[in-house]
Amino acid sequence: MVRVLAADPARGALLLEGLTPGTPAASDDPGLAEVLNALHIPPRDGFPPLSERVDFVFGVLRRRHPGDHDRAHARAAELARDRVAATLLHGDLHFGNVLDAGGRGLVAIDPRPCVGDPASDAVDFAYASPDLRDGIERWSAVVDGDRLAAWCEVFAGFFPDHPSVVGTA
Repeated sequence: MVRVLAADPARGALLLEGLTPGTPAASDDPGLAEVLNALHIPPRDGFPPLSERVDFVFGVLRRRHPGDHDRAHARAAELARDRVAATLLHGDLHFGNVLDAGGRGLVAIDPRPCVGDPASDAVDFAYASPDLRDGIERWSAVVDGDRLAAWCEVFAGFFPDHPSVVGTA
């Protein structure tokens, strides 16, 4: 994660480190697995559950891609409530939120932290593969592949132009 250099919570201000070169990570960067593993630590109190994040992202989906997303939303809510080993999640992990910090390696920025299923953080990484099944297989070395496939299915509405969508929930 990007380092906080100073904070003034009363003013809602943070001074964050600068990242050089600060370019988004490439989908084939081997450091992505390290970032994903490093983010998923035991949860601490005070972070919302993944189910709240699911409700938020489906609100975004409905604004971006109007249509009937009720079944996918209901299935995602079920996945979020499943009893899995919950970890702290980034909550908005995509290639624009993982930056190259030069010698420091890849750094995740702009989290929307929540607590839940670590496989949910890998959806964008799996969809980066031209063949979604290959993407799921690749990331199943880092997170539970069956869970990742389920998350990819319910979030398919965010990737309407992907050539190999698993299906719809």
